Amino acid sequence: MSGRVLKSSGQPPVRRRPETCQGTRIPSRQTNRRERDERPNEEEETKPWGDNMILPKPKDAIRFLLHNIQGLKRGRKGREQIDTIIAEVKRLNIDVLGVTEVNNHFKILPIQEQWEERIRAFPRKHSVCATNQHSASNRSHLYGGTAQLLLGNMSYRAASSERDPSGLGRWV
Repeated sequence: MSGRVLKSSGQPPVRRRPETCQGTRIPSRQTNRRERDERPNEEEETKPWGDNMILPKPKDAIRFLLHNIQGLKRGRKGREQIDTIIAEVKRLNIDVLGVTEVNNHFKILPIQEQWEERIRAFPRKHSVCATNQHSASNRSHLYGGTAQLLLGNMSYRAASSERDPSGLGRWV
C-alpha cells in the first residue's frame, strides 16, 4: 500500500499515515497505567509501511532498505538481532542497508561489541558506522548513530566511505 493519496482535482498528492499507525501516541508522564496498557504493542507500532516489495527482486534492480533498529542490543540478544536482520536481508535480497538509531557508545564498549565485530556474520559487505564522538558519557548506551552496509556485489562498488565531519554521527 502506498503512503500517498492522489486527489482527483489535479492537486498534489497528500501524505497519509497507514491504518496501522493511526491513533498511536507516545504516553506522557501523566498517563495512567490503564491507558498505557491499552496502547498498541511495540510490534504493531513498528510494522513496515509503504509500497509492497516485489519478490523476487527484478533483474538489474538495486534494492535499498532503511531500518531503524531502535538500538543494537549487546550479548546474546545482539547476536539474535543481527541474525534476524541477516535473514530479512537475504529474504528480501537487499543490496544496500541503511541503519538508524544504533544507540551504542563504541568508544567504551569491549572489542567483541564493536561494530565491525558484530556485523562479521554478514556475507560479503562494505560498511561504515558513525556515532557521536564527543560524548563524555561512561554509559554503553548512546542515543543516535547511523550505519550503511553495501552487500553482495554492491560491496565491490564502494570507492570510499565518509562520516559526518562534525563527529556527531548524523550521517555516513
